[in-house]
Amino acid sequence: HPECEGKIHIYSHDGGSYSAGYGQPAVMAAKMAQEGKSVEEINAYLEESIARRRIYFGIYNLKYAGKSGRIPSAAAFIGDKIGIKPIMKIWDHEITTAGKCRGEKKVVSKICDMAIADMEPGSEYQIEYGNDEKIKEEMAAKMRSLDMALQVISRLVQKLQRMQVQELSVLHLMLRNNFYRVKDFVKVEGT
Repeated sequence: HPECEGKIHIYSHDGGSYSAGYGQPAVMAAKMAQEGKSVEEINAYLEESIARRRIYFGIYNLKYAGKSGRIPSAAAFIGDKIGIKPIMKIWDHEITTAGKCRGEKKVVSKICDMAIADMEPGSEYQIEYGNDEKIKEEMAAKMRSLDMALQVISRLVQKLQRMQVQELSVLHLMLRNNFYRVKDFVKVEGT
């Protein structure tokens, strides 16, 4: 509008996924604006935050994936019958199958394992869920325990680095890829 020319500046950011991926950064950007942060600070936050976001979700029923053509209908039918649950990942404008598990009881754990493996220790995360409070609580508890274990591993690796331990990168990679097996490391948190 001519009356607004030079007064209003619009900045757009590509969310790279669907609203759950950029909703929280948009809310944080609004809070930053209310706090008086500069446009440059807000834009930098949005660019960095959105670029790091990955969304994982489980598919409990393959019927609609088969009907939509995302997977062959025969594969959907057989997958449902034997309890295959795909774990999907949304990142950088793509939806990919990140993994699979067998049985509904393993879906939350598998999603959490994959999300934590993608995260840096201490990173923020967001839990989106449907209308099942039990699943939300299960996921929140699993993420807290895995995040704590990953932070402990990170501190252990830092200590080993200071001690000049050889083969450290292999050890770190092994620990990060098998973090779900290292719950006992939580006991060494204070050492």
